[in-house]
Amino acid sequence: MGTKQHSALVGANLHVTKDDSVGPPQLQIDAVETISIKDENVTEPKLETDFLRKYLEGRQVFYDDFLGAVLDNRWAESGDAGGSAVITTRSSLLLTTDTDINDIWRINWNGKQGIYMGKFPKLFARITVTDLANPDVEVALWKDVNNYVEFFFNPGLNPNWLAVSSKGGVAFSFDTGVAVTVNPVKLKIDVVSATEVRYYINGVFVYTETNATFIPNTVDVEPQIELQAIGSAPVTLKVDTVILTANPE
Repeated sequence: MGTKQHSALVGANLHVTKDDSVGPPQLQIDAVETISIKDENVTEPKLETDFLRKYLEGRQVFYDDFLGAVLDNRWAESGDAGGSAVITTRSSLLLTTDTDINDIWRINWNGKQGIYMGKFPKLFARITVTDLANPDVEVALWKDVNNYVEFFFNPGLNPNWLAVSSKGGVAFSFDTGVAVTVNPVKLKIDVVSATEVRYYINGVFVYTETNATFIPNTVDVEPQIELQAIGSAPVTLKVDTVILTANPE
C-alpha cells in the first residue's frame, strides 16, 4: 500500500495551503495510563512529573564520600571526651577514640528523624579497620541500644564480622565466617521486608535474618558508625563512603 501511494504522486502538481487555524495536537491533561511495575497496575496522570521519584525502588536519600575539609553538618559526633572524626586525605573520614579504656566515638544523625523501617532502608558503607587487636566496630541502622541491625566486630569475641539484629533488646548475632582484615571492606545491610534483613560483604551475600522477633520493623533508624577502644590505647577507623537508600512513600 505504501508503494502504491508513493507512485501515485509522481508527476502530480501539488498545492499546499497554510492554515493558521491548525495548531499542534493538544495534550489531554486528565489523560491516564496504566503502567505495570512488578505485576502491580499503577494508574497515574501522564503529566505526573513526580512519577519516577515516587516509584523508583531504592531511592537514594543520603550520600557522603567525605570530600572537603570538614565533616558534613548532617552528621553529628558523640562519645567520650577526646574522640574525633576528621576528614583526611583521599576522601576518608578518620574516627579516633581517646586513650581511656572503653572510650567510644561515633557519627550518626543525632537529633534528627531517621528512616522508618517500613520504607525498607538499605545501608552501604566502605570502611577500613586499621587495628585488628583493639577496636570494637559497629556499622548500623540504629534506633537505640535495644533496636538496630548492624555489622559488628570485636576481636575478643570473634575474628569475623557478625551480622546482628535487635528488637526491643532481644538480639541475635550470626557469624558470617568472613574474617575482618585491614583491607577496605564494603558492608551492606538490606531491609527487604518487615520479616527479612539481608547482609552482604564485598557484594557477597552472607546472611539473612527472617525471624521478626529480632527485626525492629516499627521504628525509625539512622546510619551510625561507632568505634570503641577495647584497651587503653586509642584506635582508629577509616570511613570512605556511606550511602542510604529507602523505598519511596
